[in-house]
Amino acid sequence: MPFVGGEGAGGGGGVSQVCVAADTGSGSCITTSGTVTINGTAGEISTAVSGTTVTVGFSGTFSPAYAVTSVSADYSAVLSDRYILVDSSGGPITVTLLSAASTAGRVIVVKDKGAAGTNNVTVQAASGNIDGGASKAIKSNYGSYRVTSDGSDYFIV
Repeated sequence: MPFVGGEGAGGGGGVSQVCVAADTGSGSCITTSGTVTINGTAGEISTAVSGTTVTVGFSGTFSPAYAVTSVSADYSAVLSDRYILVDSSGGPITVTLLSAASTAGRVIVVKDKGAAGTNNVTVQAASGNIDGGASKAIKSNYGSYRVTSDGSDYFIV
């Protein structure tokens, strides 16, 4: 999903800059006045700043495409991962999520493709806990964990 954010000028309540970024990291900021646009596959997001007024525009239809990663060996997640599909038919697999601090507010799904009943899938975080524990195991075929981070730890949602 695109991110639109702004920073105040301090004290006066005005906006000094507006930034727009896509999940891929592409985007830019504008200060005082101007327009920034990110083109999507089916639409466009734009922001404009004029004095203390910020305008955010959307055109077209947005259907965000989330990264789907399929793995069959131990895997360390990357920032663009949203769905991690795990084939553990060849043996147990560990999926290591990024540190909870680097993924605050994101939702990540780790899903077994059908063999976790025989070969468990372990989900752990590079730093932080998952629902109070160091790791969680998917032990049933087609099981999954959907987690989000508060910046310190992950929580199953």
